[in-house]
Amino acid sequence: MKRILTSIAVISLITCGVASAADLQIKAPPAPVYSWTGFYVGVNAGYAWADADATSTFSCPSLSFPTPIGCALSNPVTLASISAIASGNFNASGFIGGIQTGYNLQIGSVVLGIELDFNAFNLTGSRTNTAVAEGPAFRTVSPSASIETDWLFTARGRLGWTVAPTLLLYATGGLALTEIRVANSFPTPPELVAVGQVHEGSSSQKHERIGYVVGGGLEWALNRHWTLKGEYLFLDFRSIETTAEVRSLIAAPNSFTTSVDVNAHIARLGINYKF
Repeated sequence: MKRILTSIAVISLITCGVASAADLQIKAPPAPVYSWTGFYVGVNAGYAWADADATSTFSCPSLSFPTPIGCALSNPVTLASISAIASGNFNASGFIGGIQTGYNLQIGSVVLGIELDFNAFNLTGSRTNTAVAEGPAFRTVSPSASIETDWLFTARGRLGWTVAPTLLLYATGGLALTEIRVANSFPTPPELVAVGQVHEGSSSQKHERIGYVVGGGLEWALNRHWTLKGEYLFLDFRSIETTAEVRSLIAAPNSFTTSVDVNAHIARLGINYKF
């Protein structure tokens, strides 16, 4: 009997030891939680579109001289009408793509960061409005305005919240810098062409403009080093203007000034490598 009890005890100890060893193998240490802290670099590409608001003034500067000299188009009603015809909204659109770099610091579920990016920013757009100008003489005018951009630089802060350990929802905002080219044109009205008169002019100006940028996005950590993001940005820039001298063979030149305000929108995808 004692031999049987001893055997049972030994078997029980062996069974418990095997079970404990199995538990130790199954209960492996938990996987480390993903951290957003660190430097990163990446690339992005997307689509940009803009709302441009053109305000034009068509005038006859020589009328303010001590001895007024008339322009080919000098009636006040006609000048005001052409100014209205040449003013209005138009759209621009194009590709955007480039590189970015930044740094994130995670504090609990909050992620603070800063990001710099430089992009090809190929916005192009124009408007031409053909209408009959009011006034004593019949004039069909077709003034036009256009904008172009080539590049974009932004410096932005980021404030994010980890909705999941590897999923970051963030807002962003800061400064934007670009170069905008604005142009205008006033071709000879058909009625003046018919009588052999020339009355036309065009101009363009290109200037760097500083504005602001705000937006937000969602970033997903694919693994320890690679993340994928999608974001939307809104940009607002100061206006830029250009003035054309609209010359005539038989009268003093008219002045044609166009000022354009530009608001741009960007939707893009990006991929980052985190060090």
